[in-house]
Amino acid sequence: MKRGLRARFFAALLPALSQGHARVSEPWRRKLLGGLAGTVLEIGPGTGINLAYLPDGVYWLGLEPNPHLHPWLETALRQRGVLGEVLLGQAEEIPLPQESVDAVVATLVLCSVEDPRRALAEILREKWGCGGAIIPRFSNRGYMDSPDLTYMRLLE
Repeated sequence: MKRGLRARFFAALLPALSQGHARVSEPWRRKLLGGLAGTVLEIGPGTGINLAYLPDGVYWLGLEPNPHLHPWLETALRQRGVLGEVLLGQAEEIPLPQESVDAVVATLVLCSVEDPRRALAEILREKWGCGGAIIPRFSNRGYMDSPDLTYMRLLE
C-alpha cells in the first residue's frame, strides 16, 4: 500500500490535477464506461473521476492503494449516488475471488503500478467469465508496447 509523506502529498495534489484532465477526457470516458453493468472493479480510481460516467445500477468497487485518497472516493460515491465501496489494495494482488465482478476498469493507472505484468494477470484472472476489461493504453513507458503484452490492445 502507498503510505508516508509522498502518498499524502499525491493525495493532496491529485484532485486539482484531475479537474483539468477530466474536461479533456470526458468523451472517451463516457464512451468506455457508459455501457457497463453489474459489479465493476476499478483499479486505482484516485479521486473517483470515472464515477460520473457509470450508468445507473452499477455496483462499484474501487481498489485504491493510497489510503489518503479513500475519503475523496467515499465523498465522490455519496455525491454521485453510486452504490459501492472503497477497497485498500494493489492491482498486483486483487483481494477478490476470481470472476466476482462483471467488468474491470483501469484507466491511466497501469503506468504507476510496481509490476504491470502481474497486475494484468490479476485483471485477467478477475475478468474471465465476465463482461471484460477496459484498459485504455495511454503511456509513454516502453512495457506497454512490448510484444508479450500485445493482448492488452485487444482489450481497448
